[in-house]
Amino acid sequence: MNARTLVLAAILLAGLALGLAWLFGEGATEPNAANSPHTPAAPPAEAAADVTIDVAAVPAASTAQPDTTTRTEVAVPTPPAANRDATLRGRCVDADGVPIAGCSVTLNGWGANSERTDAWLRDHATPPEWTNPPAQTTGDDGTFSFTFWPPPPFQFALRLGKEGRAARNGRWSKIDEGSTVEVGDVAMQPGVRLTGRVVDEVGKPMPGVLVNARAKEPGGGARFEMGRVGAETTNQARTKDDGTFELRYWLAPGRYSLYSLANYKQTDLGEVDLSADRPLEDVTLVLASKPAVPTIAGRVLDENGQPVRGAYIHCLESASSASMGFSRTTSGGSGAFTIERDEGAPAEVFVKAERDGYDSAKTASSVPWGTADVELRLQRGGSLTVHVTDEANQPVENYTVRVIPRNTGRFSSDDPRVRAHGPYVDGTTTIPGITVGQWTVMVEFPSATALLTRIEQIEITTRSGARIDLRAETAKTRTLRVIDASGEPVAGTKVQLCQPLAGAFDADTIVCAADRLWNIHGPETALLVFEGSTGSDGTVALSGPGTMALGLLVLGPGHVPKCEADVYLSRPEPLVVTVSQGARLTGTAGPPDALAELRRLAGLGAGEPFGAAHRPHMQLRQGSGRGATSLPRRGDAEATFGIGDDGSFDIAGLPPGSWLASVSYTRALGANTWTSAAQMVAQVTLTDGATTHLDVDLQSMLPGTLEATVTLNGAPQANAQVSLQSTHGLGPDGQVDQGWSNVTTDANGRFTFLGRPGTYAATLYRNVAGATGGRLFAAAIATVARATTTRQDFAFWSGTLEITLLDGVGKPVPDVPILVSYARSEFSSQLPKTAGDGTCKAELTADTATLKVLPKRLQSQDAQRKLWQEAVANGAQDPIGPHWIALGTTTIEGGQTRKLELRLPADWDR
Repeated sequence: MNARTLVLAAILLAGLALGLAWLFGEGATEPNAANSPHTPAAPPAEAAADVTIDVAAVPAASTAQPDTTTRTEVAVPTPPAANRDATLRGRCVDADGVPIAGCSVTLNGWGANSERTDAWLRDHATPPEWTNPPAQTTGDDGTFSFTFWPPPPFQFALRLGKEGRAARNGRWSKIDEGSTVEVGDVAMQPGVRLTGRVVDEVGKPMPGVLVNARAKEPGGGARFEMGRVGAETTNQARTKDDGTFELRYWLAPGRYSLYSLANYKQTDLGEVDLSADRPLEDVTLVLASKPAVPTIAGRVLDENGQPVRGAYIHCLESASSASMGFSRTTSGGSGAFTIERDEGAPAEVFVKAERDGYDSAKTASSVPWGTADVELRLQRGGSLTVHVTDEANQPVENYTVRVIPRNTGRFSSDDPRVRAHGPYVDGTTTIPGITVGQWTVMVEFPSATALLTRIEQIEITTRSGARIDLRAETAKTRTLRVIDASGEPVAGTKVQLCQPLAGAFDADTIVCAADRLWNIHGPETALLVFEGSTGSDGTVALSGPGTMALGLLVLGPGHVPKCEADVYLSRPEPLVVTVSQGARLTGTAGPPDALAELRRLAGLGAGEPFGAAHRPHMQLRQGSGRGATSLPRRGDAEATFGIGDDGSFDIAGLPPGSWLASVSYTRALGANTWTSAAQMVAQVTLTDGATTHLDVDLQSMLPGTLEATVTLNGAPQANAQVSLQSTHGLGPDGQVDQGWSNVTTDANGRFTFLGRPGTYAATLYRNVAGATGGRLFAAAIATVARATTTRQDFAFWSGTLEITLLDGVGKPVPDVPILVSYARSEFSSQLPKTAGDGTCKAELTADTATLKVLPKRLQSQDAQRKLWQEAVANGAQDPIGPHWIALGTTTIEGGQTRKLELRLPADWDR
């Protein structure tokens, strides 16, 4: 066994750490409200017609713990017939295609997500029954085959493993009944078994530590794609009493990041290179002892003084803050909680508690760290009674209800759950735990009823309860006829009929289907009611509710998209919409070597088709700021703007005018991780009714090679993260064309990078505790030319700066961040906030630097956010810049420590 030791200081990362997912993709289990990431909710919209809300007719909810789901069980459905079975089969082989015997193959199935399960429950009384089929072991022919019924709301995972071979897995978000999935040959490459030991700084074993490994590079087939079998990209194990661990699966050779997860925080344990030359790799990981941090403790109780378990606790900078907060935790069984102070948190904070079924509560005033007796009282929400009748005014007894919060400032995967499931007596159900605020009510009916889903926006203003009466209806139809300016029918244009939910209905409205409604937030949102395309005569039969005003989008292709508001299906006459032909843009992007480079950047193989997820496409932009127009718009098919594998594109129905054209493409950042980028290519003028041809020259994408060595104060920096900021001249818009890329050095402090021709500056990320940015810059600039190799040494020099911050009378001032602006670089460094004695310490680039602070009134993020909002409204570019107060200038020398005393001006806190 080859033993190596990784002695790495553990850095606690601020923010809520995500748990290790078994694989990425649709249906991955999300955290609950107490520990999930949150997104802002949409603003309220007025209630639609046929809705009665009575906030006084229903008594308040009881003091019992709210039952969040009302359900009536009925008979279990008949098991599926055998002819609905699917088959999944394949073969395990080595690199030469020779079958491998003795591979263990397992197939697992589970609910894909709550949306699909709830859709199933609209027509079935219970979730589908499922038992994983027995695991198989391949024989001499290496084959495996599973025959099974794939429940429609299920997703499926296949895992293959063998001692000495890297584990492989695949995932399918859905397998159709009666289908055959051909996995084909699965190459089981030699793997590496990673074992190790976790100790503290003095070598004491640390039991119970969850060690995670994640592939950093997409090499070795590690890139995950739904429906494709690839290498295992993640793995984990918990240390035993002696601190040892052994990852469950053999891993493909490559570079992996190691980290642990505990108390919602991730701790970096470094990286490791796994090589097929060392099939058994053993490491020693040093997990630094957790430093003592200030805390706030307390309890969460209900209105009757009973403890509330599972409340989501977080801190805010101000009482009016709408952010998701920081320093998060959850309350225990006794309602008790202890919050640890995040790095950079203010000296005093507001503490807020939230729990599904209760109105939130926060402290009346800010609380200093060290407080141990905070008490938060959560008021239980009232109830919502839903009564549904049909078009004949008869009760509808079978439907499901979702009640989704819209103004909590956060989102939980639990929000859109079904809260009530029929049948009901007299078409009425009462749902407890609905708090004061804005809600979306979604009522869905079994498919056999042909009743349309009803979605209404309501606002609850009292805890005494509320009532909503809904009229269910079957779909109404109305003929839509789309013609051009000459009166000729327009065939094949895509149309969307929508129910506006928030804001005005226009071309910028976010349109979403019912099963994704709760994930969409914005000032303008609409529910997709109907989608279709016109026939050869330019007509299509619209279908949807007839009692409300709807919005219509006529999207193309082949003409300029058009938006129509206040469309009623109850009117008998056909709806005629006239569209403009618009302009047409054709062309070819090249040369072929540039398309090959786009494939490489996307992590695709040579000659591999782009596919929908990574296909480059044209982008058009007109104007700037809030009035800018970008194509493709929301709702446009990106494929219409797509660039073919041969570089060709043909886009019709474009608005005339002058446009800045760019090519949008994807860049692989690591295993299963991509980002999008765009290369501006030309300024183009489009004319209505005319075709413009544009040959896109992407030669500027053809790379050169940069080979570099990275040193810090003269010593090579192994496994260091370096950011390259590049400049490539002026773009078609007259602005400087800039870009960025991240690279990691090897064990000798070197890296090799392929990138566009241009000049490259380097910054070194140092993860300085408490400092925003935590980076140093090098004086050297590298010039990269196409098809050539440039060699460059990036020498970083740093020194330590120790600051004591005093007020006008010499008293230490805590909790103030200090900005460092360098004389030789546009970069700046944000120092950690000053401690209780007014001191802070940081490693900084050796250079002449100016030290600045913001006035006390602008110290909080809320105050700065408000300043930015005002600036956007007024068209200002840099609202913060004029407010910086310069406290002095100093020179930082490489390898040296400089102590400095700074004094705030007398009016700093005014």
